[in-house]
Amino acid sequence: MKKSDAIRLEPLGGGLEIYISGACSFGTDAVLLADFAAPKPGDAACDLGTGCGIIPLLWQKGSGPAHTVGVEIQPEACLLAERSVDRNGCGDRIQIANADLRYLPAEWKGGFDLITCNPPYFTDKFRKSPDPLRAAARTEGMCTLWDVLSAAERLLRPSGRFCFCQRPGRLEEAMRGLVRAGLYLNRLRFISHRPEKPPFLFLAEAGRRPGFSLLPHLFLETDGEPSAEYKRIYRDFFPASPLH
Repeated sequence: MKKSDAIRLEPLGGGLEIYISGACSFGTDAVLLADFAAPKPGDAACDLGTGCGIIPLLWQKGSGPAHTVGVEIQPEACLLAERSVDRNGCGDRIQIANADLRYLPAEWKGGFDLITCNPPYFTDKFRKSPDPLRAAARTEGMCTLWDVLSAAERLLRPSGRFCFCQRPGRLEEAMRGLVRAGLYLNRLRFISHRPEKPPFLFLAEAGRRPGFSLLPHLFLETDGEPSAEYKRIYRDFFPASPLH
């Protein structure tokens, strides 16, 4: 095992910790998505492609959902997520399911108030990492964007919300997919590193009911410093963050 792939603990603040490795970790996009989704107390939530379990764990730092299922196809990632759940004593609120999001149990249909997904950003035409964990997280080898949208539609309750992130270059594809799945785009927010830079990410919320809001652009940095909102997001989840 490479030193970079060694399993280690990362503090999340508030007494929470998460197991990660070089091949199975998390980035800013997952933190932004966890904040954007803003689960309500009592929600039944499902995080598709949960990886190391970062989004369900971040939600434990406040009045999060009553129960969250983290779906992950990679057994190694599931083991990391389960270790983190056990370490933090969240087993009554978080369930990690080693499953393919394309073939989830029929009894889950229409069972969730909130669904999130930080999907692979690149199609299988792009060069894949030789590491299967990295490849699954970044490239559509095991599921496509349509697979994600279709799974979310099946799982959503009538008043449920589906929140996801993706590269701006795939926004048009995502909007066509939502229409095909019978979902409406309800909220959209673009993310840029700095005001002079184009967006590198968008956050979207969809549901079964119409109504659309374009949210203010989020800049991670302004005037050479982390922006106030970026600091607020990291302060909520990582009190000891250098962004504080």
